[in-house]
Amino acid sequence: MAGLRDILFRFRPAGAPGAPTPGAVPGDRVAEADAELAPLLASLADVEDEAARIRADGEARAAAIRERGERDARRIVDQAHRDARTARSDAEARARAVEEARSVALVAEAESEAARLRDHTAGPVAASAARVVAAVAEELRGSS
Repeated sequence: MAGLRDILFRFRPAGAPGAPTPGAVPGDRVAEADAELAPLLASLADVEDEAARIRADGEARAAAIRERGERDARRIVDQAHRDARTARSDAEARARAVEEARSVALVAEAESEAARLRDHTAGPVAASAARVVAAVAEELRGSS
């Protein structure tokens, strides 16, 4: 009769198929790999937790940076709109001033031209008026 040791010896892991060996049960390679890697994978659980925390912190910081950037962009756009309104007002005021100066210059030129024409025509008109008055006076004397 076989002893306990001989019975248990049958359940020892067997190698891959190949050369004949004494009878045994096939080895469970998955269980052996799991048993071998379990401590290593357990130590990586802390690393995974830390990576998840770092990722969550990064996402929170990115969201804060994005919010700050959007706020800054809105502030810049609002300032640009205010600056544009100011620039338009300044441009309108400059254009108005230029047109007023041009109008003043045109009025001065027109007044100068009118004065020149008055001066130019004053002598001939006065002489013509004197001839007309003299002719009318002559006519009136001749008809009396």
